[in-house]
Amino acid sequence: MWQSILKSSPSNPNRTSAAKTCIEHLQNSEYRLNATAVALPRKQIKDCRAWTSAALTSQYDCWSALSYVNDTKIVIDTMLFINNLVGYTSNALSMMMVYNMYGDKTGSWGPVKTERDGFWEGGGDRGKGKELGVPVGLKGNVTVYKGGACKYATVQEALNAAPDWGRGRRFVILVKAGVYKGVQMLGNLGCLLITRLHLKYERYYVAGILGDGFMASNLTIENTAGPDAHQAVAL
Repeated sequence: MWQSILKSSPSNPNRTSAAKTCIEHLQNSEYRLNATAVALPRKQIKDCRAWTSAALTSQYDCWSALSYVNDTKIVIDTMLFINNLVGYTSNALSMMMVYNMYGDKTGSWGPVKTERDGFWEGGGDRGKGKELGVPVGLKGNVTVYKGGACKYATVQEALNAAPDWGRGRRFVILVKAGVYKGVQMLGNLGCLLITRLHLKYERYYVAGILGDGFMASNLTIENTAGPDAHQAVAL
């Protein structure tokens, strides 16, 4: 469907951009749902809920991008397809939630309550298992300092030099105090930014980190894109 949108939009940059955005979000959604399918038989339900929620967000972002250029039949048909997909994924997420709460006692299953119903889930299993957070005692694989005393003067240079270790190892970037602008974080880096770091975005309405295993500590993220960039999300 998105290939058809692209082929029919050589002179329409807005529709072309929406289709490319949709491609990226649906690929992310597929990745998350595949991970969920592997983890479900292992009963890693909380992981599955988190990943399915992310997949649902990606699907809706695709629909949202297309909603601004819904002036052709193929776009409208694609939006209907995505809308159905969102419904299926939402139902799956709801079933994971009630299974997480009631297990195989399906008689207790029912419509999932949300914050609108006054339901708030606790913040984890206190006292059970390790808490989330940045591991202590980490040593940097590379060090960044904008003053030039280190091998890398920018965070971007260090990210570009990061090896593709996959999920088995963590690549740690130690960044010394300072303000760093225009960083682009993409890929499966599993990287970590530590010390007093200030990332600043001036031109973009949204900044995001795409990659599994990312952790950060002592990090400030600021977006100063201003009103011309509409809603400027920090991260």
